[in-house]
Amino acid sequence: MEAHVQEAELDKQQALVSVIVPIYNVEKHLDRCLESILGQTYRNLEILLIDDGSTDGSLEIMNRYAERDPRVRVFHKENGGVSSARNLGLEMMSGEYCTFVDPDDYVAEVYVEWLYAALNKYEADLATCGFCSVGPDDTPTLPAEGAPNCSQIDMRDFSLFGEDGGHSFLGCWAALYKSSLMDGLRFDVDLYYGEDTLLFVSYLTRSKVLVDIRDDLYVYVQHAGSACHLEYSPRHLTIIEARKRSILELQNAPKKLYQSLVACHLMNCSFALTDMFNSPYKDSDTVRYLVKELRKYRKAVAYIPKEKKAVRLRVRASIVFPRLSSYLLQRYFHWKE
Repeated sequence: MEAHVQEAELDKQQALVSVIVPIYNVEKHLDRCLESILGQTYRNLEILLIDDGSTDGSLEIMNRYAERDPRVRVFHKENGGVSSARNLGLEMMSGEYCTFVDPDDYVAEVYVEWLYAALNKYEADLATCGFCSVGPDDTPTLPAEGAPNCSQIDMRDFSLFGEDGGHSFLGCWAALYKSSLMDGLRFDVDLYYGEDTLLFVSYLTRSKVLVDIRDDLYVYVQHAGSACHLEYSPRHLTIIEARKRSILELQNAPKKLYQSLVACHLMNCSFALTDMFNSPYKDSDTVRYLVKELRKYRKAVAYIPKEKKAVRLRVRASIVFPRLSSYLLQRYFHWKE
């Protein structure tokens, strides 16, 4: 009993952090995700589970957790996509800070604690952390104690690729945000891909101080049926639209940040071109559009990190020989980012 009282008193001293989880038909993975959130060493959380019209047993699992822990709040809505689910979470949250966790992913038990500590130590507007990509049956080793390996990032030196070219800031997850700076920001429900990076970039324009934790605290689980592994369809091109809008938004941003965003745009155009050429959806107008974008921003190849040698070569080939390189890459190399 005494332990519960002490924990409750500690919670009152901590700022409230809202954890937003958009959920749609993930009953096989949801328990692992929610257990990792409920098991956080940082206790003062409100966990917003947004059911986006699930047709499997996901809602039943959510309700079970809500009965078990008063920090869990469940919201049900008609299916409208991950962006609309996250937006509802932003509308309903009451925390001073917020973070996003996808329902088939999970986080280290010190995820919120370390992000919150880093953000406050450096008086930052945004705290980010490393992530690891794993298969559904992999079990990575995650930090559980000690101190985070973190550093403050000057906005003039900030790149979406990170310091070593490998740690990419290209999603809304693996980060802790100030809710006050989220005011008015929402995910674009018309974008199937890239909507999270667009919001992340918009948030960056409101930020002055950033801090990054190099430790992998977020586990991104790659499933064969996830959105990034589905066969090409025209809606994949929405990521191109998202990147172009981000480029416009960051025209007056620090040079390194802008350059890294344009480099990401080049990579996305190259990937889309290859995937489209080897799908039933190939059309000449889209080919011309993608090639035009590649050549318009061709100088940005130099901004793709040197560590990504294969990607740099791929993009260069797409610029010079778009049709031939797309055919050869897909048929013989299957290069992916």
